[in-house]
Parts: sequence; structure tokens; C-alpha cells
Amino acid sequence: MTNLYTDEVYINRLLSGIIFMSLLGSFSCGLKGPTTPASEVGSFSLQELQCKNADKVVETESYKKIINRAEEIDSFLNLYNKQKDTSDERIYRPILGQATQSTSPVEPMIMGEKANIEELQELQQSWIKAIGDGNWFHFLSNKEKDFQLLEDVNTNEMKLVLRKFNRLLEKASRWNYNQCNLVELRSREKKDVRSYLAFLDFTSESCNQAPCNQEELSKAKEVLISLCTSFNSAILCEMEYRQHAKQSSLSAFRDYYLEQSKKNYEKFFKIDVINKWTCSRKLEKTIIEVPYYVDDKFEQKIGGEFDRFEAFVERKWGEGEIQLKLIRVKGPSDNVVTLEWNSSSVSFVQYARAMVINMSEQLSYKKLMLVYAHELGHVLGFPDCYLEFYESSTEQTIYYDLDFDQDNLMCDTHFGAKAPESYLQQIVDKACKD
Repeated sequence: MTNLYTDEVYINRLLSGIIFMSLLGSFSCGLKGPTTPASEVGSFSLQELQCKNADKVVETESYKKIINRAEEIDSFLNLYNKQKDTSDERIYRPILGQATQSTSPVEPMIMGEKANIEELQELQQSWIKAIGDGNWFHFLSNKEKDFQLLEDVNTNEMKLVLRKFNRLLEKASRWNYNQCNLVELRSREKKDVRSYLAFLDFTSESCNQAPCNQEELSKAKEVLISLCTSFNSAILCEMEYRQHAKQSSLSAFRDYYLEQSKKNYEKFFKIDVINKWTCSRKLEKTIIEVPYYVDDKFEQKIGGEFDRFEAFVERKWGEGEIQLKLIRVKGPSDNVVTLEWNSSSVSFVQYARAMVINMSEQLSYKKLMLVYAHELGHVLGFPDCYLEFYESSTEQTIYYDLDFDQDNLMCDTHFGAKAPESYLQQIVDKACKD
């Protein structure tokens, strides 16, 4: 039996092919926003953003440095593996998974030139510590000539650093992709709901009971002003706060901006109906019928296992009283969910073509099925419940999940994620054909 970690042919092909693209899978569902910065789209759920065909994804300086370091590390590992007995485990960076990272509102993922370079420098120090100063500098000075290990390495620490490095490469790749979308990403800063969540935390932790009284609110100046600045300038919010504080009416200040913030937050979890579906009652269950068509390439990628594919997607969209049923048809039409391939690393659904899933060719097998289930959520009318925007003050993009602790399929495409039952009920209430 071929050993995945010792098959030289497999490894050489793998290393040559995935340094630049293997780490983009977790972002395969792409960015959400108008199809161009100037487009006026009424729907919240199916506003897609991707680099236009004429756009060239910029290779930023941080990305170039990280890619160069990846190639350097992989060259070292190639020599390192040759130094070990064939019975020992070999280490290949692209095969390793990524270090997990929280993308909650409290701990968002931050991407930018300065942040990327600083993280690269930190990982470089950790890498040298893990493999040993002597080994690394001997490699840099000798490359393949007479390379040998001069000291022991910490294998476990090596793997940990490499996983973190893979995560950094993923972030740097996404930061590159963001360069052709900065105008749109700047406009999304007003959708940042962290101030709303921070106020809810303040209420639960600092107020005897909800709603907070005037005295309690007077201790929350920064949190209240932050609520306001999602809608007005900081100067206007400061002035308005002072006026309400002087008139002992901070509760009115709070109620207004809290309600506006709540509406913005709830939009991330509400259906914005675009398409209609046939819904039927069978025994005690409501079945939502979704006709779909896929091509030969998709069939090859899933190994022709349509029953398995359909069961996987259907489980992601309900196993209770309301269930989704995929119905494969022989050909595409306006009323059928269809699929088109694109060569980029992102998959998406456009507002103007709300029955078409644009699927990344880079996906395969299980990840393909998972991303399909997520993108189908957009076809059904649901937005992503994550937020990504460009923060002008720091020149960074901020990314975080809004439902990070609930395994919501529309927030994060990991294999444990599913659509909430409330989403299925929304489809029945608003998207079933009369």
C-alpha cells in the first residue's frame, strides 16, 4: 500500500502544485457585497463581490515575502526529510492542517501589510527555535551542498509553527484578493456590529436589570458613543451624548441607537426572498423541494455518488419537522439551481443570477459538497453571517463570525456546521410557492 507521507512522486507533485493555492479552501464562499462598488442592489442576502475579469489580484509585498519564506521552508524540509530514516515520519508543510483561529467579534481575524509582516517575523523566530539555529543557518549558507543536521529538532514544535504559517499564508492570500475590493470593503465598516454586542455585554455584566438606569448608563459613555458612531460621526455622537447626559435622558439616546443596531444585526440572520420553492406536507414533515442540475465535472469530483452528495446537503439543511429535498434534473433551466465553474479560489452567488452557484474549480470531494451546501443557502435567500470590512484607521481588513459559537452553516464552512432550524421556518413562511 502506498504511504501518503513517503510516496516521493505524490509529494513532488503536491509541493509543486499547492504552495500558491492549497490554503484558500476555507474562504471558498467568497466575499459578499454588490457586484461592483457602484451597483445598487436592494437585497441583503445575495449581494456578491468578487474581482472582475479585468481586475488583477495584486501581489502585495507581505504576500511575496510569505510566499518566498514558504518556498524556503519547503526546501529545508525536503533536505530534512532526506536526512531521516525511511521508517521515521517525514514532514511536508502543505499536508499539515491550519492552526485554528477564533474569528469571533472579540477575536477577529486581522489582515494587513503591517499585521502580516509582524506575524511572519514572529513565526520566523519560532521556526528557528524549533529546528535549531545551527540547522537553519547551515541550510541558508549551504543549501543542498553537504547539508546535514547539526543538532536535534523539536518535531512537535515544527508542526505547530508550520500550521500557524499555513494560516498566515491563507490570510495573506485573502488580503491580496481584497485589494480589488477595497472601495466596497470600506463601505462595509458601517455594518460593524461589535459596538452593539459590546453594549449587550455591558448590560448583562454591569446593570442590575435590563434596561440600565440613568446612573448605570452614565458609566458607559464609550460604549454608548460607539453605538452612535455606526450611524453618525464621532463629533456628532459626542455632542448628542453630552446633551442627553445633561438632560438625564441617556435612556432615549440608548433606545434609539440600540434599536437601529439591532436591526442591522438581525439582517445577517434573516431571509431576503429571491426564489420560490415547492413545499409539500408528507406525514408530519414539511418538505422543501429544490431542483438542481450539475455537469460531468461535478459528477467526477464527487465520484458519481449523487445519493451521498444529496444526503450530505440535505442533512445540512434540516433533519427535523422541516426538511430540504434535492431533486436532480436532466438539464438546466431558469427554475433550476445550476452550477458554473470559475478558476478563482472563491465560490459565490450573484444577485442578478440568483439560481446559479459559481463554484471554484480548486475544490474537491467533501469540501466541494460543503461549499455547495453553503452557497445553496444564498440561493435560498440567506446572507453570510460573517462580516468583513476595511478599517481605514488601521489600514487593515477585519473578519469575524457573528454566530461563531452556534455552528451556523452560513457563518462558517466547517464540517460540523448546519443551517439553524429557524432558517428552515423562514423559508416555509416566506419562500414557498402559493
